[in-house]
Amino acid sequence: MAGLDIQTVIPVFSLLINICVINAQSLRNKVCDFNDLILDRKLDFLIVSESWLKPSDPDYIFRVYSLCPPHYKYVDVPRPTKKSGGGIAIVYKDQFSVKQIPPPRKSLLFESLCIQVDSKLVILAIYRVPGKSNLNGFLRDLDDYLSQLMTQYTNVIVCGDLNIHFENRNDQTVVSLLSMMNDFGFEDCIQGRPTHRRNGSIDALMCKDVQCQDDISIQDLQISDHFAVFATISLKSAHKPGIAKAPTRFYEFRDLKQLDSQEFDDYIIPQISKLTAFSVQCHSADEVATRFNDLIQDSVNKFAPCTMRKTSKPKSNKYKYVAEIADAKQLRRALERKYLKTKTEVDKQLLKAQREVVRKLVDHHRSLYYQDKILSDQSPGQLFKIVRSLTTESTDNLLPTHSNDHELAESFSTSFLSKVSNIVAGFDGHESRPVEKSAKTAFDSFHLVDTSEVSKLRKVKCSPLDFLPTPVFSRLWPYLTPLVTNIINLSISSGVFPTALKCPCKTTS
Repeated sequence: MAGLDIQTVIPVFSLLINICVINAQSLRNKVCDFNDLILDRKLDFLIVSESWLKPSDPDYIFRVYSLCPPHYKYVDVPRPTKKSGGGIAIVYKDQFSVKQIPPPRKSLLFESLCIQVDSKLVILAIYRVPGKSNLNGFLRDLDDYLSQLMTQYTNVIVCGDLNIHFENRNDQTVVSLLSMMNDFGFEDCIQGRPTHRRNGSIDALMCKDVQCQDDISIQDLQISDHFAVFATISLKSAHKPGIAKAPTRFYEFRDLKQLDSQEFDDYIIPQISKLTAFSVQCHSADEVATRFNDLIQDSVNKFAPCTMRKTSKPKSNKYKYVAEIADAKQLRRALERKYLKTKTEVDKQLLKAQREVVRKLVDHHRSLYYQDKILSDQSPGQLFKIVRSLTTESTDNLLPTHSNDHELAESFSTSFLSKVSNIVAGFDGHESRPVEKSAKTAFDSFHLVDTSEVSKLRKVKCSPLDFLPTPVFSRLWPYLTPLVTNIINLSISSGVFPTALKCPCKTTS
């Protein structure tokens, strides 16, 4: 063992990644097609040039949301100018750690998006506008870019639509570009094969210290004038990656059916009666409300304790699993296989027509799905959550940046006061007056409530912050009415709003 090379003892495994490179010629009306492409081909990375998407577009967020399947993320660099078109986007599985690498110097001759994957792989996606002008400048800028990139990274993929005809192997630009990439250690994986319907080889897939498994596949999917380039790449790794599992989600669960039992009522009703008697003698709304809050929480925890459950089942949109859509997709896949085999114009047109059928079906059922969700009887919080998922980017923190609570409150106050001032200033014939920030209102007297007035509030709806679900709360309302009446009167007479009712409780129901 003394003279044995340790590399012969420790096996080296390969991490396989499925990628697809394609010029989309606009994702705007093709998000359904590319969403299905990702799922059908089980892609880890979809690299798109000419995305035509910009964050300034009104429907940008919705299109990104529709494009990405569950457990996929999106990163893009839109065209820097105001002109439409261009743009590069990458859709990837969220099991990968992806970090965007800024370019060392922005070039005016091509668009680029560079990402680092799991600190092992770098993908540089490029889009160059068609035309023969300033090709030497493009080669010079790309040379500068790669010269700085190669000093930090080894496993690199350069791909995208370069609009350089690699099928003309004697062309001086092609010779210069291939020579430069060879000097950097890149291997040309496409090797001049057609990637466009006019038989041009204008898309690139070049790898450095990255191995393409078997032969790459170039297919006309009838989504764009460009063909899709599929490749399975491998990275050398000292650890066996194992089988990729679906991400596990944990969620809190309470068996609220236990609160419908007679045993629960027999336990909590006497406790409510005792607390009601205490509230008659007590003079502190804070203390009564705190005891009431603790009683409800303790009772729920006793009969329906909160437990953690895990699931690997992704959150899915039901409209995608309608039988009509499934049948249409199955037919589309069959027509696609037939066209790839026959390459006839008739089969091409049939495939194109079926793609349009699937697209319209998905759009129709997606609209019905969200209409039903929005019109259904649900809490405002759930409604806002649906609208937010369709119109804004998902984020863990929806609050503006702030250093402390006081600064956050002041920023909200300033924002709303300025909105009011702007609205008032917009009315004709009204003088713009600053809104007083510290308006004071004095109340001369208070009217204490009685149980008959409070009992009219019987038709209640609970929020997610409440521990008791609405049906249980309504059932116990006759026993809770005297207690709630006393808490209200204590609060009015003392001028103190109970602290226990100010602090939001953790959602457990």
